[in-house]
Amino acid sequence: MTERSRVPEREFQATIVELLDATGYATSHCYPLRTKHGWRTGNTAVGWPDLVCLRGPAIIAIEVKSDTGRPKPEQTEWLDRFAALDSGHGWVISPDVDFQRLARWLQHPHLAPVTFGY
Repeated sequence: MTERSRVPEREFQATIVELLDATGYATSHCYPLRTKHGWRTGNTAVGWPDLVCLRGPAIIAIEVKSDTGRPKPEQTEWLDRFAALDSGHGWVISPDVDFQRLARWLQHPHLAPVTFGY
């Protein structure tokens, strides 16, 4: 048994954004900001998803996690809010996701799960 290679979350998120761009989504993502209190996300909504993606009527909120990362309760609460919208989805995506399946879901969001990964 070999140890899985670790994929940095920032690098993995960039790969997801490329896939979103390739499938026609407009994507918003928050950047980390360095403050006098340490690193913070430039957003007032605690737990806001890393990516909020729109294409036509579909809205997909994605929390990106590293190989070992797990969503916090406030993050899954936001994902649930997005999933409750008409044509809304809330997903947690980590490097072990099947990218072909993810690409199919993005191309055909009406066939995709409303929630995934949590």
